[in-house]
Amino acid sequence: MYYTGIDYHKRYSVACTLDAQGRKIREARIGANAPEAFAGYFKALGGPSKVAMEACWNWGVLYDLLEQTEGVAELLLSNPAKNRIIAESMHKTDRFDAHALATLLRGEFISRVHVPDRATRAKKNLLRQRLWLARMRTMVRNRIHAVIDRHPKLERPAVRDVFSNQGMH
Repeated sequence: MYYTGIDYHKRYSVACTLDAQGRKIREARIGANAPEAFAGYFKALGGPSKVAMEACWNWGVLYDLLEQTEGVAELLLSNPAKNRIIAESMHKTDRFDAHALATLLRGEFISRVHVPDRATRAKKNLLRQRLWLARMRTMVRNRIHAVIDRHPKLERPAVRDVFSNQGMH
């Protein structure tokens, strides 16, 4: 069994794989986070691998991709705040982070995060987007009210709230 740590970024990822004794087997920068690049990386290992990655800005995309990749025996999502060796490191590079994740995984020191199924994640993302849009709508409305209030010479609307049904008419 191999142990692979992946430091995931928007345009690329860095993967580091260790064997059971902790020797570095392979390390690579995977450009464009392409499915075929990950498939090639794990195929070149020649055996199954446990994989750890940190929960980050868009972890679901890579998680779904790796779930379907041949050579990935088990996939763990780690809590970056609880992996103190990485968070508090003075030597902060992508290669170091990937190696640290693989080392923590090999020693079974990964602080796991619950991974909801795809349908639940899709619902959560939809809800987050709706909440963000509602916040933006409120910010724009408050800004318009502030502009009206800052200009006393402007003719005031006949209604209290210009965004109410009456105000919209």
